[in-house]
Amino acid sequence: MTYDQYPASAQPYGTQSAGEPPVGEPYFGVGFGKSLKRFLAGYVKFDGRASRAEYWWSYLWMQIILLIPILIYVIGATVVAFSFSFQMAYASQMSPDMALQMLLGMLAWAIPLILVSLALTLPSYAIMWRRLHDAGFSGALALLSLVGLSIIPTIMCIMPTSPEALKYGPGAVPQQHPQYPPQYQGQYPQQYPPQQY
Repeated sequence: MTYDQYPASAQPYGTQSAGEPPVGEPYFGVGFGKSLKRFLAGYVKFDGRASRAEYWWSYLWMQIILLIPILIYVIGATVVAFSFSFQMAYASQMSPDMALQMLLGMLAWAIPLILVSLALTLPSYAIMWRRLHDAGFSGALALLSLVGLSIIPTIMCIMPTSPEALKYGPGAVPQQHPQYPPQYQGQYPQQYPPQQY
C-alpha cells in the first residue's frame, strides 16, 4: 500500500474531522476563542477527553479571568493599608477596633477574587480530569492538587494523547507503529505513510 492509497477513513493523529466535536471528545488544534466556549460548556463534565490545546488554552483563559480580581484586590488592599498607615501616624497606638477595620477592609477587597476563584474551581478540575484521560491516566489524579501536589497532574497534562485514551471516550488516538519483520530493523519500508504527530 502506498501513501496515496492510504484509506481516507483512517484519520491521522492530531487531525479533526469536519465540524466541531462535542465537549468530551478531544478537539485537536482548537483555537483561543473556541477553547473558552468549550471550557464553559464542559463546566462539570468529568467524563470524556480533552486535547492538549483545549487544556492549555483554557488554562490561559483562567489566568486572564483571574487577573482582573487580583488587580482589584491589590489596588484595594494597598488603599486600605495606606489609609490605616496615615491613621496610625496620628494615633499613639493601634486599637483593636482599628485592626479589625483594617482586616475587614482587606477581606472586602478579596471578595471578587474569592468568588471568581470558586466559580472557576469546578471547570478547571473538569478540564484537567478530561486532559488526564486523554493522556491515558486516571482523572482522579487531578485531586492531588488538593494536597499540594498540583505539579504532578500538571506535568501529566503535558503528555501527548495516549493509545489507552480510547477507554475514556471516543476521538482520534496515535497510530501504532507497524510491526516490521526482522530484516527491516532500523528501516521503514516505503509503502507505509510517515508517522503523524
